[in-house]
Amino acid sequence: MTGWTPNPRGAGYFFGLDEAQRFKEANGVRMIVRSHELVHKGWAIAGKKDVITVFSSVDYRNTGNDGVMLDATLHSLNRLQSLMSSWRRAAASLCMSG
Repeated sequence: MTGWTPNPRGAGYFFGLDEAQRFKEANGVRMIVRSHELVHKGWAIAGKKDVITVFSSVDYRNTGNDGVMLDATLHSLNRLQSLMSSWRRAAASLCMSG
C-alpha cells in the first residue's frame, strides 16, 4: 500500500511505507513505534525497520497470541520482552518436563 487511506472502522488512517518514510525524514526520527493492532507474535517490523508494531495484550480475545513490552530510550531500541500466552507457556513447560 502507498499513501493514506481511511480506516474502515472510522478510527484513524492506514498508511504506506512511503508515508512512514516521509514522516521519519520530516521529523528526524529513525523508527515509528505503533500499537493497538493484534500481532500474533506480539510484534512486527515493516520495511527496513521503518515501523514496528507492538501488542502487549496476551491471549487477546482467546486468540493465543503473545504480547511484548518494548524497552527503549531516546536513542536506542534496547529489547522486546516477550509475554507468552498462557497456553503456549503451558505447552513449553510440558515439553521441557517430559
